[in-house]
Amino acid sequence: MPDIRSPAKLTQGRFRTNLVANGAWFVFHVGVGIWLTPYLIHHLGVAAYGLVPLAMSLSSYMSVMVVALSGSIGRYVTIALAREDREEANRHFNTALFGSLGLAGMLLPIAAAISFLAPSLINVPPGEENGARVLLLATMVAFLVTTVGSAFAVASYARSRFDVRSGVDAAALSLRVGLIVVLFGWLAPRLWHVGVAVLLGNMVFLAGHYWAWRRLTPELHVTRSSFDRTSLWELLSTGGWLVVNRVGSLLFLNVELLLVNILVGAAAAGSYAPILLWSQMLRSFVGVVAGILAPTIVRLHAEDDQGGLVWTSRTAVKLVGIALALPVGALCGLARPLLHTWLGPEFEQFAPLVWLIIGPLCVNLSITSLFAVQTAANQVRAPGLVSVITGAASVLLAIILVRTTGWGMYGVATASAIMLTLRNGCYTPWYAARILRRPMRVFLAPLTWALVAGAGVALAGLALASAFGLYSWLQLLAAGAVLAIPYAALAFFVIMTASERRTVVRIALGRR
Repeated sequence: MPDIRSPAKLTQGRFRTNLVANGAWFVFHVGVGIWLTPYLIHHLGVAAYGLVPLAMSLSSYMSVMVVALSGSIGRYVTIALAREDREEANRHFNTALFGSLGLAGMLLPIAAAISFLAPSLINVPPGEENGARVLLLATMVAFLVTTVGSAFAVASYARSRFDVRSGVDAAALSLRVGLIVVLFGWLAPRLWHVGVAVLLGNMVFLAGHYWAWRRLTPELHVTRSSFDRTSLWELLSTGGWLVVNRVGSLLFLNVELLLVNILVGAAAAGSYAPILLWSQMLRSFVGVVAGILAPTIVRLHAEDDQGGLVWTSRTAVKLVGIALALPVGALCGLARPLLHTWLGPEFEQFAPLVWLIIGPLCVNLSITSLFAVQTAANQVRAPGLVSVITGAASVLLAIILVRTTGWGMYGVATASAIMLTLRNGCYTPWYAARILRRPMRVFLAPLTWALVAGAGVALAGLALASAFGLYSWLQLLAAGAVLAIPYAALAFFVIMTASERRTVVRIALGRR
């Protein structure tokens, strides 16, 4: 019988490479986002700009239909390759690939209909109706292209080659931004330019992951005959509840901008979106870090290494929380001068919105790696139900707050912060502890450190902003360094335990 541990040799020493690659991708992604947001606002206007992230948000709703396959393929293919069972790996891969192609074909006419009706469904600035239609259709088609590409992306996941994944993502983003700049410079800036750029960028995503798939997993082949209904049922048995979980996540993460657009207006959504961008970038960073750990968590579960699974997941929660406390706290503490410098003095008034949207992420993102524990153990039913219930409650609470308090966009942000913290800060740690047969304090203690550290950085940032103003990029960078250097020392020597410090050093040196 094949040794299930042998594939681990393929990923030894890769953690640091993956972390550096994803860190570089995150810095590049953040840099592009910081530059592109005011660029789009300047060329399109605040109200029209708000439709760009809203289109991305609306297109992600289609993920409800495809996450049953894309959300579970990584688990099954990784386990099959770990067992050196090529036949099973090909069966799962081809089932997910052809299933995704079929779903994409079914969703295409739905995307066309929604795009055509867009001006009737959301608030669109006058004169931008056709541009909004093209933008929405292009982003939806681009999402379907990514869906097919995700089947090939399983290769970089299973082989823990997140450096390759980051490279593909960077190439796609570079093309997307480059096309926007070229089209805006060549023609009068229009919304449809952004849609075309997004679509072509996602075609690069598909091509890049197809190339990586051929190089990293030569044992996998596209074979129509390998499509298997039994394999499809296995994927859907896990993925079906991932769909439910995804619905809840969409109600939390992707409905905020839509609610602001419908309940408050297009201009308000255009003001809300840039602040939401920082939340999305932090989620992206934590997502890639958690993604690096996910194959390890799946393998530890497959090897029935309970001790290793508990240690890895708990340490991940604490280290991610400690790392998050710095950017979250700095963004909150320096919110007013940051908005003034980045977007203009008229945006400075939205600093309290930063606290509502960004502040809770210290807790809500620290637990991201625990979702991999649920998937590895195939315990996704209860989290899915809780996600939908709390997500629906978040939407209902947002509507109530907007309609009865006059808080406007602040009501939407408040509702999301409350309900998301209840789900991620309370339920998710408890459920992961239940799966691992450990007391809840195993995960609550690391979350407490993240919360305290984030609050401390935020208060220090407020003091710096109050004392020095900081209304330039150079001053903001200097303030960031003033916050980061002592915090890094405090986190390493005081907050981390000796074993955690050794882990960080081993990662930094590329040792296991």
